Amino acid sequence: MNRSLLCALLASAAILSGTSSNAATITAYELITDTITGDNDSRSFTRERYNGSSGTPSPSSSDIISQNDIDTDFGKYNDNQVDYTHHLSWLTHGTLTGAILEIGARRANNEVDKVYIDIRRGQDIFLGTLTTGIGTGIITSIISIDVNYLANGVLDLLIKKSDDDRIEIVSSKLSVTWETAPSPTNRVPDGGATLALLGFGLMGMAACSRKLGSKKN
Repeated sequence: MNRSLLCALLASAAILSGTSSNAATITAYELITDTITGDNDSRSFTRERYNGSSGTPSPSSSDIISQNDIDTDFGKYNDNQVDYTHHLSWLTHGTLTGAILEIGARRANNEVDKVYIDIRRGQDIFLGTLTTGIGTGIITSIISIDVNYLANGVLDLLIKKSDDDRIEIVSSKLSVTWETAPSPTNRVPDGGATLALLGFGLMGMAACSRKLGSKKN
């Protein structure tokens, strides 16, 4: 191999040793579930919060109802609207890049049941409709959420059932994503670190030239 080329490669390796890997995408979620389903008025809620690396134990059903502003019709088989809230105040996160809402409903079939952001001023923002199905099984509807609606860390939701359409909302899951910055040990160096690496590379080139030159003599 050409002596100059070899030295240049060695110097480049020293400088490039500080380059970074790509940022990682993190997904976190809050999942609310009514564990009692059927044509009755019994309810028992669980809640799972996952921050991207670990989850938290579920509080009591009564605490979930209070903390997530769950109305009396979430988890009941009727034709009344359902009102509740997802929160992100428990989550430490970066700039959000995406959000997905998944709503599980039983007997959501052959009707148009609409999901809104409930801003409580008579100007609710339409998000989408529940997926229809056949039979008594639970159908999961997936709705994309504009992250701007989560700027204050709260998502107030309102499900308006179509006239005389009896369905049961059994679960709701809000998932959010964001990207992490490269770790300090892997990121591209700047300022003094770059100059230091460049100096080491040049020193390596000089040493390499002397060594290869002595061998040639």
